[in-house]
Amino acid sequence: MVAWVPRGAPIKRAHDASYCVAWSPDDRLLGSAGADGRLLGYEARGGKVQFDVPVTAKKKEVVPLTALAWVPKGADRVVWAAQSNGVVMKWDCGDGKELQRIEEPENDIYTLAVTRDGGRVCTGGQDGCIRVYDAGSAAKEPVNVISLRQQHEVNLHPVRIYCLRFAKHSPSVVAAGGWDGVKLYDIRAEGTKPVRDIFGPVITGSALDFGSNNTLVTASHRPEDQVEQWDVGTGDKIRGIPCPVNNGRFPFLPAFCALSKVQGGHLAVGGGGEGLGSENAAFVLDMKTGGIVGQVAGGAAKQAFHTCDFNQQDSQVAFGDASGHIHILEKKSR
Repeated sequence: MVAWVPRGAPIKRAHDASYCVAWSPDDRLLGSAGADGRLLGYEARGGKVQFDVPVTAKKKEVVPLTALAWVPKGADRVVWAAQSNGVVMKWDCGDGKELQRIEEPENDIYTLAVTRDGGRVCTGGQDGCIRVYDAGSAAKEPVNVISLRQQHEVNLHPVRIYCLRFAKHSPSVVAAGGWDGVKLYDIRAEGTKPVRDIFGPVITGSALDFGSNNTLVTASHRPEDQVEQWDVGTGDKIRGIPCPVNNGRFPFLPAFCALSKVQGGHLAVGGGGEGLGSENAAFVLDMKTGGIVGQVAGGAAKQAFHTCDFNQQDSQVAFGDASGHIHILEKKSR
């Protein structure tokens, strides 16, 4: 039987607020980005700071970092990072050098995704467009733009993209999540027609992930029917997974989710409620039983959680909260 238990004390005040955590491809480092505009890298085991890059805008004001993604192959300590003002940069965090810059001045960027080979980087945010860039050149213009807004004949409210994830079964298919559900696109194709629509989820953060057997899991920001599993081939719902932390009066509202990477047997979920006494929680679910097998508990859950990530070996999972703390759970057999 498996349990996820605290590795030790949280990493205190890594940022003013932690917006994104991500393990490096070799699991040696944990990267984090937050409201203070800094990129931080920690040793996977000891937690010692390995790099601290103060990413700033041209006018030197502090601009929050909303997303980060490691370059998957052929580079050590190189990450993509997005600022809330529409600037995307590739950084060599080992020597603190900016390697590439992309600017979307009319956009707030909420999410990044990098292809498996590192050749393309995609952005999504406030303007409802997926922009695909060549990650290996100095070109600043996208090679493809997919507009979700063009699919809405009547735009009742803004179409925003809060999460981008590449599919495991197809390296060119990306899922885009927002208030209007999840849409899957082939980034090689021109036009705005999705290859699959999944209706129902309400995505407001990094709250979707691909599992095995061509499935997708979503965590909706609502008081009921939050966690659901979908068939990517048909777009049909397979099942709902009850959130066992609801306290009734102040329900738990998920902001993100992530599946364990090796077999997808565990799902990390976190977020927070609304109002005094709201339910702030971060926990790990067993995908077979739906039961909690690990959580950030008690006084450690004083603030809402914004982000999580499993490492590549599925031995650790990190959660970042609104206080800037990073909580790490590790897997134990019992």
